[in-house]
Amino acid sequence: MFEKLKGKKYLVTASTIAFLLSLLVCVSIFLPKNIGSVLTIPFPPVEQLTISQIESQHSCVLEKSGKYVITGEDPQIIFSCTKRQIECIRINIEKQATENVNIEVFTAYEDGVFSPQRQYNVSVFKKESSAVVDLPAGEYSFIRIDIDTEGVYFKSIEVFDQQPQAVPFIPERKFSDYLKALLIPSVIAWLVWKIEKYTHSFELALRTVKKNRFKIAQFIVFSIVAVLAAIMLEMIVGLILTRGGFNKYRCIFLSGIAELIYVFIFSKKNLAQKVENVFLPVALVVGLVMLFASPIVHASWDLDSHHPRAVGMSYMGTVYATGAEQELDVSGGSELIRLEKNAEGKVTLPREVYQARLARLEELDQTVVGERDAIFSISHLPSGIFMAVARTFDAGFATRYNLGRLANLLVYVFVCYFAIKKIKSGKMILVTISLFPTNLFMATNYAYDPWVIAFSMLGIAYYVNILQHPKRIIKTWDIIIMTGAFAVASLPKLVYIVMMAVPLFMLKEWSGKREKREYYTILSMVFAVVFAYFLFVSFSKLGGPGDARGGDVNPQLQLDFILKNPIAYSKILGKFLFKYLSYKNMYGYISTFSYYGNGRLAFVFIALIAITALTDTNPKIKFKIPTIIRICSVVLFIGVNALIATALYIDYTPFGSAEILGCQPRYITPLLAPLLLLVTGSRWNIVKNKKLYNGAILGIAAATVMLESYSMIIKTMI
Repeated sequence: MFEKLKGKKYLVTASTIAFLLSLLVCVSIFLPKNIGSVLTIPFPPVEQLTISQIESQHSCVLEKSGKYVITGEDPQIIFSCTKRQIECIRINIEKQATENVNIEVFTAYEDGVFSPQRQYNVSVFKKESSAVVDLPAGEYSFIRIDIDTEGVYFKSIEVFDQQPQAVPFIPERKFSDYLKALLIPSVIAWLVWKIEKYTHSFELALRTVKKNRFKIAQFIVFSIVAVLAAIMLEMIVGLILTRGGFNKYRCIFLSGIAELIYVFIFSKKNLAQKVENVFLPVALVVGLVMLFASPIVHASWDLDSHHPRAVGMSYMGTVYATGAEQELDVSGGSELIRLEKNAEGKVTLPREVYQARLARLEELDQTVVGERDAIFSISHLPSGIFMAVARTFDAGFATRYNLGRLANLLVYVFVCYFAIKKIKSGKMILVTISLFPTNLFMATNYAYDPWVIAFSMLGIAYYVNILQHPKRIIKTWDIIIMTGAFAVASLPKLVYIVMMAVPLFMLKEWSGKREKREYYTILSMVFAVVFAYFLFVSFSKLGGPGDARGGDVNPQLQLDFILKNPIAYSKILGKFLFKYLSYKNMYGYISTFSYYGNGRLAFVFIALIAITALTDTNPKIKFKIPTIIRICSVVLFIGVNALIATALYIDYTPFGSAEILGCQPRYITPLLAPLLLLVTGSRWNIVKNKKLYNGAILGIAAATVMLESYSMIIKTMI
């Protein structure tokens, strides 16, 4: 009786905690607050600019009726105004906007030069007819507006010599928002109740914490001591030896080194059998150093598309973008977040300049300047959740941005941890891939690549674990996790759906028809759903214009060329793959820091890959990878890369090109774990001392990442 009451206590506690946490998240997302302010002007204008004050027009026509027509690229309307002190303007249109009208505003002095440093973004919201732009006070002679929405009826620009007033922005609340904010946590609480009832995972977790409470306390205390020691060392280095003052970025690096030393000392007992328990804190420390020592700049690939998706996931509906968030959404990055290089091609970012930029971003973050519809993206959902909760507690722009990056890092590291934990032989192969500097760099920025890499690694770990235990009955839960991981990995980049073909080749001793039928039924159902989504997206792209970043692209014509000229395209593809899959291209997905440049220590990880692929084994696990699976893994590796290249040839490469553009080396990374684990099989047991073997590989990998982070990122801030 007592055990039943105790078990029910755990059920109630777990479901209650789940309900409260999910309620906080859902309220933050569906009923957002602390969004920012909108600008209002309660006083009359000193001047009103109409069509008669137009100085010139470029790539557009503003008719006498006020109708705005775009005739080319980069449309501009330049108004001349009386030279006077101007502090803000209000742009008016004739009717309420049926959709958000995005406008770029530029100012110029008497010389008529419009500088990007004087660019301001604003939107006339849906159902509104005006937008206010707060300008730095100055005597301007010209005002330029760039409108990207055709069919708008322009009315006037009102000029003011006083600052506008800020009013807290309160979004429209719908009954459905309140319903979702309450219903979703209730469903989650019910699911946690059911899971806890059968798995007792919450109870086991609490018992584990209680059992190891002294070790946990010891780890926390010594970690704090390590950080304090790093601060003292930085004070000596910065204030006494170099006389350059205290540098927080170098201090973060020194703290990371001290913490890593302590982690290896504290966790050395786990190096032999449970290396994943050492990998987890090591990866977190290295990742956190890279994250918090990195400035908020346009440093990673396609930040202007990934960051808006993360912000969108923090709203799950209508997105209310602030001025700072809109600065990050500019293609290539605005002046405030753009990385600049000197004559030698090295990134330069003086701390004083960066702090001034960051202060300006925090100022811009106070105002809501645009609305748009959120685009659902599962890989950006964790970042969105962290952003939403931070916004609820009135966190500033930099805090929200870094918490979004932190969510991305946590998902990557923990999913990799569970993959390494699941597999019984080949752990160090996964450890090496997980600690690629490029992977951690992407995980500490906004990107979906870490999501794809981590979940594909989790899926292949479950698959290989089944092969390593051919006589063991496959648990239903393992099948669901394996297929679900492959499915979730392919959603951000659907071409990776082909990886779901790996579990089809399951050569084991089935306990009976029921086990085999259940395995292939679950696999087929998940694959069918993802494949249907893949077909839908693929056909919608064929009917569209393709990726505009590639230039003059035409997906339909490219596909027709491939179908009508298969031999000619095969030559193009073969030539491309020969270079793309070569040894030299490994540097591009191991130690590249996007716009920062390429690291110099990729050869260390290349050596670690070669070593682990040949020698990483567990002598206690006796298994053999069938030859057919080895062959299929090679075919899969080449085939998926060919599909990725073909997809980019269709959607990104200009029509008629004899080369394939846009296929970056990092797209290979999700396919490395399946290739290395399946082709090499059980491997050679050369090094008998697994504590030394695992510790050396993990230590070398961690040290290499730290050195690359210092030379490529932290050094630019010193």
